[in-house]
Amino acid sequence: MSFTLSHTTKYDWLRGYRPWTIIPLDTILLYRIITIMNEKPAEAIDTLTAEDERLIRMMKALGNPIRMQIMRYLAANPQCITGDIVAFTPLAQATVSQHLKVLRGARLICGTAEGPAMCYCIDDETVAWLKTRIQLAF
Repeated sequence: MSFTLSHTTKYDWLRGYRPWTIIPLDTILLYRIITIMNEKPAEAIDTLTAEDERLIRMMKALGNPIRMQIMRYLAANPQCITGDIVAFTPLAQATVSQHLKVLRGARLICGTAEGPAMCYCIDDETVAWLKTRIQLAF
């Protein structure tokens, strides 16, 4: 079945139909529907290497503003205990501990136990690696 369309665009005639009305399909529209339904899903172009995943983990950790502030504070004040970092931020101790856990998980900081307190410092080797990877990536 074909139509002669007098409207401005080819598919303006669909606007007048109600949802329960059977709409005749022209060959071009039918071809597009079949083509879209038969398309294969996109394949991955590249697979991520272990170094790429490490870089992503570090950048995610630094993507939070509080974690970025903690990193800046540790750069200015090496070897701080958790209480110093809590006093610097407006957050509760438990929240700061969670942020420190994420930074440790990304290996951006190191933590050593000193009695009942944890002492944190920036892992210089990891930060140097991060800087070189960012320069290579961009």
